[in-house]
Amino acid sequence: MLNKKKEFASVDEVYDKALDMLALREHGGRDMFEKLLLKGVTEEQAEQVVTLLKQAGLIDELRYGKAVYRGWLAKKCFGKVHLVGTLTKKLVDKSVWQEILTEFTPELEEEHAKEAAFLFFTKYHAKHFENKKKLWSTAAAFMVNRGFGPNYMDLVLGYFNQNNQD
Repeated sequence: MLNKKKEFASVDEVYDKALDMLALREHGGRDMFEKLLLKGVTEEQAEQVVTLLKQAGLIDELRYGKAVYRGWLAKKCFGKVHLVGTLTKKLVDKSVWQEILTEFTPELEEEHAKEAAFLFFTKYHAKHFENKKKLWSTAAAFMVNRGFGPNYMDLVLGYFNQNNQD
């Protein structure tokens, strides 16, 4: 059975649908606009509704960005590059990125890197890396995929060496 999109006759119907969506979670303007289009709303209707929601204070870009950040932060093992990717993917307005990114301090990123290092160690502790190049490349890929720069490689390798002496 095909998933047929509903046709919305009026902006009021679209507004009600948007309120239902906001009852479930925060949305930013671009995010709401895109989701409404996926539901079969015209671009004009979506634009009007997003404007109305912003005027009513129901859509707030900073509030949405911080909600995305809180959800991302709970994962505890990702770096700043991954955060930027998440903000992009979730369509967080770039005007609020700076405020969000300043909340993710270098100290907090280091804590996240330690969590990632622990994950790396628990995943690879049973493997014996006789080849240091293999260890380095595996650790580098692991950390880069989690959004950490090269400055955190010593941390993960130190953790690995310290706990893999046996």
